[in-house]
Amino acid sequence: MCDRCELKYRPDNPVDEWFSEKLPTVAQTCGIELVKLWGMLCSDDPVERAWGYDEIIAAYGAYEFDFYPDTFTEEEADERIGKYLTELKEYERG
Repeated sequence: MCDRCELKYRPDNPVDEWFSEKLPTVAQTCGIELVKLWGMLCSDDPVERAWGYDEIIAAYGAYEFDFYPDTFTEEEADERIGKYLTELKEYERG
């Protein structure tokens, strides 16, 4: 299911994230199936992946999730999200 996933979370291959072993609890708390949560976190669609992380935040709170968030310059962000940022800029230009 998650062959392309950076997170590479599967029941037989858990990753070393603080929430990895807690995903079944997150799914139960948020009322979704665990396999759907895995799919969200492993999606190629950044919006779908963000919804997966939103479920973790809903279960544990933003403070627990990322106390020290990363910050990026515009150039670093552009490298990380490339085409999505470019498309947004083109849209804003009209």
